[in-house]
Amino acid sequence: MTDLGSDISAHQVVVRAQWRTVLRRFGSHRLAVTALLLAIIGYAFTYFVEPLTGWNYKQLSADLSQGPSSAHWFGTDTIGHDMFAQSMRGLRVSIHVSIVVAAIATLLGTVLGAVQGWFRGRVDAGVGVLVDFLLILPLLPVLMVLATRTRAIGGSSLMFVAVVIGLFLWAPLARVVRGEVFAIREKEYIEAAAALGASNTRIIFRHLIPNVMSSVIVYATLTVATAILVETALAFLGFGIQPPEVSLGALVDEGRDSARTRWWLFYLPGAVLISLVLCVNFVGDGLRDALDPRQRKRP
Repeated sequence: MTDLGSDISAHQVVVRAQWRTVLRRFGSHRLAVTALLLAIIGYAFTYFVEPLTGWNYKQLSADLSQGPSSAHWFGTDTIGHDMFAQSMRGLRVSIHVSIVVAAIATLLGTVLGAVQGWFRGRVDAGVGVLVDFLLILPLLPVLMVLATRTRAIGGSSLMFVAVVIGLFLWAPLARVVRGEVFAIREKEYIEAAAALGASNTRIIFRHLIPNVMSSVIVYATLTVATAILVETALAFLGFGIQPPEVSLGALVDEGRDSARTRWWLFYLPGAVLISLVLCVNFVGDGLRDALDPRQRKRP
């Protein structure tokens, strides 16, 4: 009994040490840590725009098409919207959409990939056909058709856009998870769990999925950046978030025709968008390095 307790304690210490190692590796990735802090600060700042600047993203001013100034940090558009307030609102909305997209894509990809990797025969073949279909599906033409139908019924909501994007982005993760499950399903502890009568559901959620979480976490982080870019592309197709709500993609789309005459309408929201995507990508790179078991100690 004492030996068993000692083994359990040792196992718990190892688990905690592994996560400490991951955190230490991520902390040594200065660019990733800086990007994470900037993203968090930027998101938090979106809730304090009106007290700091005196402008709400819906509010109209008498200053029409004015350049950046102390009164309007990012200038104003043709009808008097403060572009800084609009950009910060767009930043918040884009983050919300990308998080919902990442949650949907990660959940579907992880569960279906694990199911496909654990079961063989018809389940593997059926899920595999769906994954292959989504991977080869020409996304742009499909979104153009959806954009046309959406415009016909008066636009789309934030949640609707997020759900649709998420349903298109889970297949790559499912393929990765399936491959990793194939590699670990023959391990001794998996065979022992099955021999002891553990159900398929318990094996999948208690043994298989926890052992592929490093890939899942990295994919989820990078999906946030992908979702932001996809939402930006949808704005050009008319399938994006519709007024009076705003997103960074919609702001960039609205300002593209004024890029030469009123540059602040295009370049400043575009700079916020690029900064957000870069921050998310840097965080994803840091997590990938930290969670890679083959990663050597950084110099």
